[in-house]
Amino acid sequence: MKIKLAGNRKSKETKEIKDGEEGIEVDLSGEVKIRHLISKEDKSFKKGDSEPIKIKKNEIPKNHLLVISGYARQRNGHVIGVGENYPKPIEISRTVDDVLFAAGKDGEIEKNELIGIVFLFKIKE
Repeated sequence: MKIKLAGNRKSKETKEIKDGEEGIEVDLSGEVKIRHLISKEDKSFKKGDSEPIKIKKNEIPKNHLLVISGYARQRNGHVIGVGENYPKPIEISRTVDDVLFAAGKDGEIEKNELIGIVFLFKIKE
């Protein structure tokens, strides 16, 4: 089966995978890197909203798996996704500069506020 590698509609790049293939192999014997997700803007929201928020840029090295912390770091909600202008494959360096924030109650996020954490795991090449 062929899968499309990037979410960019113009991309024609595909990768062949076999049925039952396990996917990537993560090397947990190495260091785990932590990146803080810091807001670059003030934002107000209502309970139940899912809002994009610009954050300070975080460089993600190539061949690193990014995992969002399951522990909420902001009192009014939780980061449920991270990204940049368009998705890129894990095999190249990436930059995270926005998040999707799900509000659990009415509230605000202030500029320079910690709103989440991600962990980076090196994968075998």
